[in-house]
Amino acid sequence: MGKTSKAARELYDALRALEGRAKTAYDAQGGQKYSRRIAAKTAEGHGSSLDRRLRDWLHDDFSKAKVPYEGSDERLIAVVQVWSEWAREPCDERWWRTKLEQAQPARPRRQTATVLEPVKASGYGAWIEQRILPARLLDRDSELRELAAFCGGEDLPGATGYMWWQAGPWAGKSALLSEFVLRHRPDDVDLVAYFIADYLGRNDQKGFLESVMRQLASLGEQDPSAAGARPEDFPSLCQAAAQACRDRGRRLVLVVDGLDEDAAGAGQPSIAALLPRNPPAGMRVVVTGRPYPLIPDDVPGDHPLRLRHIVRSLAPSPHAADISRMAGREVDQLLQNEQVGVPLLGLLVAARGSLTAADLTQLVGVRPFNVERQLRGVTGRSLVPGAHGEMRLPDTPVGVHPLALGHTELRNRALNRLGDVSEFEDRLYAWADEYQARGWPADTPTYLLYDYPHMLAGNKNGERLTAIALDPQRQQALLGRASPDVALSDIELSAHMIRQRRPVDVVALAGLAASRTLLTEQARSLPASFAVAFAWLGHSQRARQFALLAPHAAEKAVRLASVARALAGAGDQYASQAADVAKNAVWWADRARAESSPPNGDEYEAEAAVAEAAVALFTIGQCGQGRALLESLRSVSSYEDVALLAETTARAAAAARPHSAMLAEELLAEAEQHAHDVASRDPADPGAPVRAWAFVASVADPPRATRLYERITDYARSFPPGLTTCVVDAAAASALSTQWPEQAHALAQQAAQHLKAALTHPEALPERDAGDLTMLLGPMLTQVTRALVDVGCANEARDLETSVPEDRHTAFGWDVRAEARAVLTHAHEPAKEEQSAEVLARQACHLAEQNHPDEAHRRLHQALQAVGSSQGAAALREGWLITLCTALAAMGRHPDGALLARSLRDPADRIQALAATAVEAAAAGHLPDARRLAHEAADATSSFEGALDFSLFAGAPGIIVSNAKGAAAQALAFAGERERAVMLAKETDDENSDRRRRALVAVAAGLRAHDPAEAASIIDRQLEHLRTADTSPLQLREHIADLAELLAAIGDADQQCAERVREAVEQAWKTLKASERQWRVEDLLVLLLLRAPGRQADAERVLLARESSWQGIPPWELPTAAIAVAHAAFGALAAARASADGFSAPYDRAEAFAAVAGYLTGTPPSLRMVNESASTAFIQTFHTLALAQLPPDAAQTTEAAMRLSTDVLAGDGWHYALPVLSLIAPTAVLRVRDIVFAHRQLKAG
Repeated sequence: MGKTSKAARELYDALRALEGRAKTAYDAQGGQKYSRRIAAKTAEGHGSSLDRRLRDWLHDDFSKAKVPYEGSDERLIAVVQVWSEWAREPCDERWWRTKLEQAQPARPRRQTATVLEPVKASGYGAWIEQRILPARLLDRDSELRELAAFCGGEDLPGATGYMWWQAGPWAGKSALLSEFVLRHRPDDVDLVAYFIADYLGRNDQKGFLESVMRQLASLGEQDPSAAGARPEDFPSLCQAAAQACRDRGRRLVLVVDGLDEDAAGAGQPSIAALLPRNPPAGMRVVVTGRPYPLIPDDVPGDHPLRLRHIVRSLAPSPHAADISRMAGREVDQLLQNEQVGVPLLGLLVAARGSLTAADLTQLVGVRPFNVERQLRGVTGRSLVPGAHGEMRLPDTPVGVHPLALGHTELRNRALNRLGDVSEFEDRLYAWADEYQARGWPADTPTYLLYDYPHMLAGNKNGERLTAIALDPQRQQALLGRASPDVALSDIELSAHMIRQRRPVDVVALAGLAASRTLLTEQARSLPASFAVAFAWLGHSQRARQFALLAPHAAEKAVRLASVARALAGAGDQYASQAADVAKNAVWWADRARAESSPPNGDEYEAEAAVAEAAVALFTIGQCGQGRALLESLRSVSSYEDVALLAETTARAAAAARPHSAMLAEELLAEAEQHAHDVASRDPADPGAPVRAWAFVASVADPPRATRLYERITDYARSFPPGLTTCVVDAAAASALSTQWPEQAHALAQQAAQHLKAALTHPEALPERDAGDLTMLLGPMLTQVTRALVDVGCANEARDLETSVPEDRHTAFGWDVRAEARAVLTHAHEPAKEEQSAEVLARQACHLAEQNHPDEAHRRLHQALQAVGSSQGAAALREGWLITLCTALAAMGRHPDGALLARSLRDPADRIQALAATAVEAAAAGHLPDARRLAHEAADATSSFEGALDFSLFAGAPGIIVSNAKGAAAQALAFAGERERAVMLAKETDDENSDRRRRALVAVAAGLRAHDPAEAASIIDRQLEHLRTADTSPLQLREHIADLAELLAAIGDADQQCAERVREAVEQAWKTLKASERQWRVEDLLVLLLLRAPGRQADAERVLLARESSWQGIPPWELPTAAIAVAHAAFGALAAARASADGFSAPYDRAEAFAAVAGYLTGTPPSLRMVNESASTAFIQTFHTLALAQLPPDAAQTTEAAMRLSTDVLAGDGWHYALPVLSLIAPTAVLRVRDIVFAHRQLKAG
């Protein structure tokens, strides 16, 4: 223990001391003398080896003693109990367990660039500040000191780790805790806070879990957005957060204000019951509440909350009492006015949110001055400013500012005086119904869009809540106000209520899942500058929410870093929010790194995200942590990141300058050296050194900048001759354009002349230059165009772009002129009457940065309005809609499927959707329509002529085209169009390629219902090809899966053909067994399935036995979905669910669950993609084969399939459930169709 923690020494000393007292007492009894062997036998019985453990743990030399590991806690407690009994002392088990936990060595953590202070959920502190925190807390210094002492004090024997401040209403409990959380947090304490507020609708277990688990996840270095709100996950998150805090030498404190306002009861679980009965080591809990109501019944009898000694009585604050009395008089004043005051108060009580004076005027039905006169006497104490989350302009009239009741006690008092408020609830319902009937127009009150759902949730009115959450017009109204987060929150709120009350309501759940996807996609299309604009204007919570709408971890980190820098620039009052967001950016950057390992092509994006996070840390003054993160940057590609370190270090120097001039100078020197290093590495992009030097010069002092500009000119002058000199000259021209304009102009002209000469006379170029012209024309044209624009020669830039010969307009499927045209458009586009949302948001950022907040607010407001008018133009990911087309066609709604398919923007997606619709239409017996759709899909593939290229540089377009052609070929086959189907399948790739083979096998599967002889012929040719190919044991491992694909394709269309394939499978199996090579999982599954009919129980036993040997293999390295289907086919549904549940990624888990549900309902797999992975292809093959070999009894399995579908609908990959739902719950598919069609402005047939 010599090099371990202080806690380890304390545990060692405590154990030695207790043993000493126990030995003295034991020996005093006379008889046999004490020994550790006797103690071990007493604790664990004969045969115990505990005495040897004690020798290791309590070695006479502390430096040689071993720390008891955490899993030995029961053995340690057993002997401690024995020693305590002999010493006649009480045994405080919790104290000993805490000491053991604290003594554990710091756990190895995932490699990160730096150890950061933890991150609390950004935005929650701002909420507390706005709604709870007093302007100034008076006369509470002693209570604040006691709170600090409790949170930071040592762990003592017998201590519970709880403190409960109790007082009556209006005593100042919330004011005290909010002051402590935001202004008096001890330096070595991490606070997680939740303020229960009935009057704001924040009083149930779900809201508590959503907020607190996000904060705990941040502290525990987990993904806050994936924290969820499941009660069963709460204890482990507490444990992880407490451990992470201990590793940093800090303490975790959970603060919960207002336990008396918990909405527990009527079967609802309480927040109090969630609080840990035995807090993890290093965790403390502080709560406040009234002495009454009593502790909820679901809190265990031995919970610390039931201990009297944890209670601290809080003397009522005279200042809070004065406010209480005045607020009470104001409420009574309203109640004296029956015509205006009573309905006004009743509506505020019923609304559970914020209403404006204009809202109340409309609802009460009186003239505005009557409402304003009543409000004038009460605003400020009884009624306080509310906030819907919608941004308001600085000059917004007072009448439209939202107001809410200022305290739960006020609401209770008003409720007691008013009695039944259902009359006022009905008014609000009717008001909402009116605006819903009008399609939620632009003048919809903000209450109905933002707070009304919380009223419905509070009243347990799930039907109304689901109706508005699923209303596409309301969703569009919120998108138009740049509030996708609100619409998504309503969806989650509705889904939570449904899962509690109607857990298998797949119609509602499917609609909510579709809405969630549509809204998320729309939200992702919003300009990234929105988040920065919100940050510059101080809306930290909205800024963070917008940043987190980015689809990938690296992009989230980049956007969060931008938000942090903006908050830091917005003023010192946002310093804490800026720090929180910056640290959150670091977390996401670290996650991006983890996701890019092992290397998968995303390494540069991950390192760029780390770079952005590092600059954000320097910006907020965390220079030490920023430096550590900066030093962790690593090179991953000579093609992309050669200048990243130089540019990032230069930016870090600029960010560090306000905090430390010496550090800034040191970083600038490093940045300059990094820039020199770029040149010495002979980068693939010869312009990279120029850009690196230029970037460093842009933030350097004049002497250093001059030196760097000279270096740029020397580099350009001495660069070896060749076509790529135009790239160097162009980069140098852009770099020098503002400081040395004459030299820049000459370099730009030189670059343009060089490139234009190459385009005019390519035949005169040396071989290397000719290759560069073909491969790199796009980047070269873009850089030279930019240089000409930078030096003021825009017309010459346009001439250069138009001089590109027509035969060079495209390369590898891409337009080489696209980026150059974008540069020209940006430089010359005339001012438009209606500017884009992106431009307006950038202008808002600039205005806010220049300290013009009012005008910045107006510009951002214009940007939000521009978003509302341009939502339909968003570029969305639409691949999942192909599955919806499939499900609609399977239900006989193929006209709807075709309509949706034709609306898809991507040509390849459109072809696949039409093909899927045709296949299902044919299966449903609508052959004429199926033929028309199949030919429409096939005709559309002609637009891809010349794009079928699988070379290194055009692999992606080639894959897309072959998939589209393969899908159209299958559609033709299922429609009975043999000749064209076969011809199109052969166009997917070269002869004998896997792509063509897979396409032809899929065509055979479609033809078997129309031309079984042709189908058998295709299968026989493929079988012969496999027989004559490499038959080594190693290759046979692959052949068994290929043979299974043939068997699944021919089905029962030709028994002789099927038998030949079966014989080939058996022969391959025998050869493989004889070779004594290890079998693949796929081999075993195929053999078990083929032999399972009539012997399912035996097959399941073999599978379970084999599965135990695969325990150490990650599920993504196995055909896990096929294993799950096998269990289901063998009659073991619980094992099927367990296998599918092995995936940690929600998307993969959903796909596996859907495969099992598909088998149980007899739903075959849909289109086969000719480029899909071998694993995915095998899963589809096995699914098809299982339906043929062991067809399910749908009458017996529908209920299980419904439960599985419900699970699929819960998260990512939910659309995999649609084909199954088309059979067992078609109204769910129709609900999804209606929502999708409304968003896409389509009209169902």
